[in-house]
Amino acid sequence: MLATNALPGPVHFTSRHSLALGLGAVALCVGVAVLTTGIAIEPTARLAGSLAWLVVPAGLGGYGAYILALRTLGATRTSMLLYLTPPVSAIWAWAMLGDRIGAPQVIAMGLGIVAVLLTASSGSGGRPVADSPTSPGVVPDTPGVVPGGDTPRPDRPRPPAHSHAGGGAAPGRLP
Repeated sequence: MLATNALPGPVHFTSRHSLALGLGAVALCVGVAVLTTGIAIEPTARLAGSLAWLVVPAGLGGYGAYILALRTLGATRTSMLLYLTPPVSAIWAWAMLGDRIGAPQVIAMGLGIVAVLLTASSGSGGRPVADSPTSPGVVPDTPGVVPGGDTPRPDRPRPPAHSHAGGGAAPGRLP
């Protein structure tokens, strides 16, 4: 018989857990590829440099910049800036690899950049209408709470806890 509550409590994954799981998955996949296809990997300085470039600035730097943007700009503005990834990638591929950028790509890049600029300069601070405080079921930004999350900020006082009878989500809040 299977126990429905085999774990003692909720499991919380940290970035270290994610890194360990990712490295384990990579090691497993590379091991299977080497054993089944006979891929020979020669450790050279060029290979080490390429891997270092992929891991440090491109991998960890990208995620670090994303987390920093989330903490400083909030989820809405950070999501808006992610729409600039395809134009930046296309320009980077053109500059580094000589990829051709045609008229459709230029038009799409222009539209994306204009949309981000218009949204960033709008009076709503880049917030979509669905996130406005007047929308039903949406709680406006509360002092002491990081935008887009419930993590208290150390520089602001924690908002008072609300309680109500009946359990579940508080009235006016999404579950």
